[in-house]
This record gives sequence, structure tokens and C-alpha cells, in this order.
Amino acid sequence: AASDGDGTLVVAGCFTSTYKIYKIYLYDWNGDATNAPYLRWLTSTNTEQSGTNEYFFAGTGWNTSGQGSSWSGNDDQMQIAGESILADSDDHFAWEGTLYNPAGTTLKKRLVMAGGAVRSGPYNFHAHGTGEWDATTAVTGFKVWPSSGDFDSCEYEVYGLKS
Repeated sequence: AASDGDGTLVVAGCFTSTYKIYKIYLYDWNGDATNAPYLRWLTSTNTEQSGTNEYFFAGTGWNTSGQGSSWSGNDDQMQIAGESILADSDDHFAWEGTLYNPAGTTLKKRLVMAGGAVRSGPYNFHAHGTGEWDATTAVTGFKVWPSSGDFDSCEYEVYGLKS
């Protein structure tokens, strides 16, 4: 879990070859500044993968002001929602992702995701998207962080799905 004042949440060693599909849940994500949520993968020695244009991502959503909230890019990190999360003491970002075959070394890593929160306005938003890491190296963990400020809180769960 991330506590008040933490700038990142690092979850190392959670993906193995035991399962080919993993569910990742982030919840109670609350920050001290309005921010966008970001993610990077970790590899075998808990090395954070941050090379230029390694992450490709796209998503779409909607907010309660009647506007679309689409996002896309290729960067050194993956943006996992298209809106900035409002810094408010009683609101939080909740998100889930499905990571396919993280321990495999033949195919690039695919993440399918969905989440929602409150953005400035304040308007509720939902986000659905997908992302790819442009490498076939086995992924062993992940790091998430707010684009600005620090966490007030962030909890996580990771589950392997048996076929």
C-alpha cells in the first residue's frame, strides 16, 4: 500500500510463470494534488522499464459533464486513465487491469484496463483502454504513481487466474 506522502507504489515479484493471466486492482487512490495516473513494468531484478517510446496506450471514456475523455500515446510510461484525478479527501480512483502472459518471452505485454474517479468540475469519469509494452522481456512487477504530488493513500490486490 502507499501511505500519505509516498510518491510511488512499487509492487515487485508479483508476476510469475505460475499463471498466464493476472488481475491487478488499484483502489483508494487518493492524492494531495490533482493528477493523472501512470504505470511502468518491472523486470527480473526489479528494474523499472522506462525507455523512450516503450509504452503504447489508448483509451476512451465519458464524464458526467457529457464530454468524452479519450487518451492515447507512446511514451516512457503508460497513462492508465484519460482524466486527471481530483485531489479531494473523500474521493478516490479505482482501477482494474488484466495483464496477459507477463512471464512469457515471445509476445509483447498487453494490458486491458478500466477505471474511474472524479475529475475537476467535479465530474465523475470512466475510462477503458489497452496498452502494450514494446518488449518481450518477462515482467515481474509494476510501479504506479500520480503525475503530480504524492499519494494520500493507494491500495492494491494482484491475483493470478488459473486456466
